[in-house]
Amino acid sequence: MNRQNGKRHLLTIYAILFPMAVMLLVILSWHFTGSYNAKKYVEHCEHIIQQKDQQLYEGLKEITNHYTSGNDSIFEHFSSLSRRYVKQGVVFLIFQKDSLVFWSNNNMPVDISYKDRIVDSGNGWYRCITLQSAERKLVGLYLIKQEYNYENKYLHNTFHSSFGLPQATLFSPKPDDSFSIYDASHNFLFSLSFRPHSHLSNAQSNVLFVIYIVAVLLLLGLLYEIYHLFYLRTRRRKLFIVGFILDVVIVRVLLFYFRKPEALFQSQIFTPHYYAYSDWIPSMGDLFLNVLFVLVIGFFFYYHVKFHLANLKKSSAHRVFLILTLFMHIFIFFKGITFIFESLIIDSNISLDLNNIFGLSWMSLLSFIIIAAAIHAYLIISAKLAFFAYKYSHRLDRYMLLATIVFVFLFALNKLLGNTDVYHLLFVWIYILSYGFFLRRRKYQFNLPNIVFYMLLFSLLSTFLVHKYNDLREHENRKMLAVQLASEQRDPMTEYLFGRERNNIIADTLLQNMLTNYGAKAFDQQAFEAYFLKKYFARYWKKYERQITLCDDDDILMIQPENVAVDCKTYFDDKIEMDGTATDAPGLAFVNYGPGENGYIAAISLQPYDDSIDTGITLYIELFPKYNARDLGFPDLLVDAEISASPDLSQYSYAKYQDGELYKRVGNYFYNFRLASYKPDDKPFCFFNQNNYSHLYYQISDNKSLIISRKQKSASDILAPFSYFFLLFGGFASLVFLIFIFPFSHHKIKLSFRTRLQLSMSAVILFSFLVIGVFTLFYINNLNDQKNKDLLSEKTHSILVEMQHKFSDLDRFSEESTERMGEQLNKFSNVFFTDINIFDPHGHLLASSRPQIYEEKLISRLMNPFAFKALTIEGSSLFIHSENIGQQHYLSAYIPFVNNRGNVIAFLNLPYFAKENDLNREISAFLVAYINIYVILIAISVLIALVISNYISRPLKLIMMRIRQVKLGGQNEMIDWKRRDEIGQLVQEYNRMIAELAQSAELLARSEREMAWREMARQVAHEIKNPLTPMKLSVQYLQHAWNNNAPDWETRLNKFTATMIEQIETLSAIASEFSDFAKMPIAHKQPVDLVEVIQSAISLFKNYQNIVFDFNYDAREKFTVYADKEQLLRALNNLLKNSVQAIGEEADGRIEIVLQRQGVMHKLTLTDSGTGITPEVAKKIFSPYFTTKSGGMGLGLGIVKNIITGSGGDISYQDAIPRGTTFVVRLPAMD
Repeated sequence: MNRQNGKRHLLTIYAILFPMAVMLLVILSWHFTGSYNAKKYVEHCEHIIQQKDQQLYEGLKEITNHYTSGNDSIFEHFSSLSRRYVKQGVVFLIFQKDSLVFWSNNNMPVDISYKDRIVDSGNGWYRCITLQSAERKLVGLYLIKQEYNYENKYLHNTFHSSFGLPQATLFSPKPDDSFSIYDASHNFLFSLSFRPHSHLSNAQSNVLFVIYIVAVLLLLGLLYEIYHLFYLRTRRRKLFIVGFILDVVIVRVLLFYFRKPEALFQSQIFTPHYYAYSDWIPSMGDLFLNVLFVLVIGFFFYYHVKFHLANLKKSSAHRVFLILTLFMHIFIFFKGITFIFESLIIDSNISLDLNNIFGLSWMSLLSFIIIAAAIHAYLIISAKLAFFAYKYSHRLDRYMLLATIVFVFLFALNKLLGNTDVYHLLFVWIYILSYGFFLRRRKYQFNLPNIVFYMLLFSLLSTFLVHKYNDLREHENRKMLAVQLASEQRDPMTEYLFGRERNNIIADTLLQNMLTNYGAKAFDQQAFEAYFLKKYFARYWKKYERQITLCDDDDILMIQPENVAVDCKTYFDDKIEMDGTATDAPGLAFVNYGPGENGYIAAISLQPYDDSIDTGITLYIELFPKYNARDLGFPDLLVDAEISASPDLSQYSYAKYQDGELYKRVGNYFYNFRLASYKPDDKPFCFFNQNNYSHLYYQISDNKSLIISRKQKSASDILAPFSYFFLLFGGFASLVFLIFIFPFSHHKIKLSFRTRLQLSMSAVILFSFLVIGVFTLFYINNLNDQKNKDLLSEKTHSILVEMQHKFSDLDRFSEESTERMGEQLNKFSNVFFTDINIFDPHGHLLASSRPQIYEEKLISRLMNPFAFKALTIEGSSLFIHSENIGQQHYLSAYIPFVNNRGNVIAFLNLPYFAKENDLNREISAFLVAYINIYVILIAISVLIALVISNYISRPLKLIMMRIRQVKLGGQNEMIDWKRRDEIGQLVQEYNRMIAELAQSAELLARSEREMAWREMARQVAHEIKNPLTPMKLSVQYLQHAWNNNAPDWETRLNKFTATMIEQIETLSAIASEFSDFAKMPIAHKQPVDLVEVIQSAISLFKNYQNIVFDFNYDAREKFTVYADKEQLLRALNNLLKNSVQAIGEEADGRIEIVLQRQGVMHKLTLTDSGTGITPEVAKKIFSPYFTTKSGGMGLGLGIVKNIITGSGGDISYQDAIPRGTTFVVRLPAMD
């Protein structure tokens, strides 16, 4: 009854929590999609506008109040004001006579006129407020929405976070039919429009997904509690099992077809954005749900599907068939594990490379959770099947033999089918055999040792599978990369336009006039290029980086950095021949510079206007795609996300061969000059290993080939993820324990002193692991930051020295010197592999090696105000700090440019983009090594803790054993302990207790004997009085008949005699019962077969036609105990007699006896369908002299208990559901 009440309590909790979770899911989905609260967004936006307007006015007034104190103090205050408002997207500007004199940050491109309430800065929309006076104008702006010309991973066109608007909300500076936003004076500012089904952000979809999973688990919990309560009432196990599993499947199907809420199922989790396999597994979310439902079914199967001893009565052939079928299912189910690994890696764009943890995403974490759930589901289902197989086979050797037969059969079948990848069969075979050894030790439930063992085993398996499928995926990606490297993605429009302009270029007389002076000082190269590009290669052609080179028959080119002199025409002609492909446009060749770097080279022969010059001049035009992988510093900022990004070649090297000769090499690997030295197979794609590199040979055409190579992983790299999987499986198992097991069984969990000591030592190691790891990561990051600052400082000084050599004689930069400066910046940018900016003494940009950053208005043409303050006011000689463009953060160094007269004529700025990939790889390598070492250390510490705890707890175990052996009135042994430590004091107290106990036991025994005899005498006197009264009355009645000479004297004498004999027999029975209990006969213990004794007892009661006796036991198990056979038979007769009397004349009575092995004990369960026993009576049933019958002394069950406990066992009672009585007898097994 208590159990059913507990189930009703859980059912109530689930019934409350499940609707609450559903309501929360619906409300949040509505809130995230903005489907019902557009007006609230508008109200909130206007409220934020009014708040920010007020803050902006306060900031402008604060600047005005400090303006009279002088420029320096204003700038000082301005800097603190900027820091205060920077996170709110606020910009302050001060104009004096149309000249900008102060600015709070340089993220926003600055304009002179700020008249509108809403302004477009070129990279965003800003709210503008101005305070105008006769001499100056103060401008305050704050960001409403960032709006770049394009988007990428660093540049996002989003509203400022303070407005809290949905991601897909549209902005318009003009009033339209959408929602208008007004300021406090009811002036129109801008309009907002809300899409009815806006896409969720990753954070929003993650929140909905977690709540959705919680709701699903609550639904399954509610369903389980309903079915379990039904089972407790009806005891219909088959209906309980089949019904629950069927309903779980139905729930999953319904969830699949009714994909609600729509907002969640339209997010990337439930779309093929990350992963897709089939119609039934179309997304990562669906895969997770499928695995989750399988895990739930697995736990249900493990805990509720029972093995019935009646199954052992089947024929041997039938049992062998069942065993083979069970093993076959274990092998087949394992294919599901390999499918999960293969599909998650091959059918997704998610990284599962644990050697590079910074390349992982939250979807990677979800993938690993799916893997852990799938492995746990397989483990519990296969463990149950293996348990059934072991029970059917009964012996370990037969179990192992049949498992081996299945393994050999499947191995041979795979070989016949041509499948050489049979590693999984070997693993499953080892797993089955190992589990058989655990079962042999009677370990029918998972405990800590075998859990740790299987965590290690499956961690090794997962490490192998991840490496295998990652390797397979990398091979496929490398094939695609090879095709990209060899592909020719030509642009038809480019070829058409060039063909149309070529004749115009040849006929252009102005160009011919310019070329008349070619080779002389009078020839103006810059004017020629400017005219040519402006007239023929403007507009459409700006999509390319354009480089012009003029060559005559005598021109020589210097190739850098090798500083090799080559003939100009020969260089370009060879490049066209080797790298180029002819197009339909004459003189234009398509060139594949690499993935994403397809361009063109054009060669146009021009004749100078002067016919006397017979030297042929060739104009070479190189067209490189803009923002290609060769860009320095800012390349990722300048790439539109809609343009396919170039693949990452940082881990690869490649070489191109033509006619078997090497003509191009990229990367760290040094290729042979002749292709024949590699001896590749005659296939389009061929992988081979050489010099610790994995190489892919790709046959591009009959005479062109490509080899792309990557360094092979070492054994340590392959095994590195092992520790991660071990921690993952351990964490997942702990989570499952805390959620599904601990809340329902915490009252049964009792940790021993030894276990607590082991856990404490392991916890100390784990805590130290976390603390040292965190501090080490901080140290690595700080060390890397300092290293980057040192490198930046050194590079900045080097460039400064070079620039001062060129321009130290200037007092200021003129237009001409600025142009010359720009050329030098480009040169130094290529030499030092960095971007360089030059600002004038007022903080305005003079020149840049990367003008696109400013042309695209990603940032202002102003110097960072904090750097300007540090160099101009504080007089710093070098200032390094962190800056950002969008989400791209980088170090930036500023240094004064001083001429030879000691005057600052400019400021040199170097943005430094730390090689984050290198740092991430370094940290990943550290974490892999660190975690692997600590996993080993934790394993060693557990072993040490086991040894130490055993050593420390040994005296405690001795004391515990002696205390357990203490018997009242028996001969209790004292402990001899010579050390005078805490254990010695405990032993001393124990010895004193034993001495006092002996004295107390003697007194208590005497008192108990006296009380027992008094109670027994009272009970015996009461029982004797019962027959004496009718005997006395009979004698008096007979005497009276004798005195009166009654005529029926003989009849009365016969009745008197019968009555006296009956009462004397009653007195004799009472005396016999009393004698049996008071003095049990001496037990003659010997090996006794329990089965034989039970069958003998049952045979005595076979005559009861209304009662069915059902005796179940494992016929192959030996049930031998060391006891007195006659006494055991007497005890069983007494129990059966009580059950028969409880059933009475009831039709269809049933007595079920189950005998089974339970560890070192034999367990006998006797259940009848009688009237049962009330709770009040149950407390006294084993007490002497207690009876519920009209006759007898109530010594029967007391004698039974004495016999069982005298044999070293115990007996207990429990209610049978729905009715009846169950007695449980446990007796020590005799091995």
